[in-house]
Amino acid sequence: FAISAMAIILSSCSEEPTTNTTISGRFVGSGVDSIFLERITDKFDKAEKMGAVALQDDGSFSFDLTIAEEESPRFYRLTFAESSRPVTLVVAPGDKIKLESAGDIFLNYSVEGSEESALIANFSHEYFTAVDELANIAENQLVASGSNQKLERRAYDLAREAMLAQMRFVGSNQESLAA
Repeated sequence: FAISAMAIILSSCSEEPTTNTTISGRFVGSGVDSIFLERITDKFDKAEKMGAVALQDDGSFSFDLTIAEEESPRFYRLTFAESSRPVTLVVAPGDKIKLESAGDIFLNYSVEGSEESALIANFSHEYFTAVDELANIAENQLVASGSNQKLERRAYDLAREAMLAQMRFVGSNQESLAA
């Protein structure tokens, strides 16, 4: 009995203190009915599903997380459909992150409660608006030159791969000024 009691006491002492963290918001006019929360691995090569919620009638949602107080900020993302871009967030223990969007979630969302996530939102809006415009110009040029659909798809895939390469670089070099 004494050994069991000691083991219980020691194991309870070794547990890290945790804190509640929330990611909530409201997405209206997007056509999205549910969203998924994923945590990106430290190597930025996979995403672990953390949960899914249906949007309420008014477009609101909430995820509640319990995170160790001493844990470093981690990358998470909200996904909506396989064809859409995810919303990337930097989540630290105790954050109360709030998102809002009307229409296209990815291009119109705003973030409060996480300065790093707000920086990512600003970068994403500017960068992907320009990339989309460039892709449209390239597609129009290909169509005007009478190219086939296979070539158009290849151009789109190359543009997408370039974007993914840049995101991998930034993710892999977080503390670098180059990132």
